[in-house]
Amino acid sequence: MALSEFCPLSKLEKLLLATDRSVFSEGAVEEAINFAKYCSSKLYVLSVLESNPEYETIGADFFKKEEEEVCTISNP
Repeated sequence: MALSEFCPLSKLEKLLLATDRSVFSEGAVEEAINFAKYCSSKLYVLSVLESNPEYETIGADFFKKEEEEVCTISNP
């Protein structure tokens, strides 16, 4: 019997996780991964990247590094 048959809700084909990649969201990320596995669902992740004019100009290198990290995580 497949694990998806024991999913607590009806068949969930897709799940969406929104995260800011902070230490406070680590637990939610782990639970979303486990829940998606348990229910045989596809997991989509939306990562928030802070942006403002000062941040982009003063910390351009830092902003670019974070942006590349997010793109690398979402497109392994």
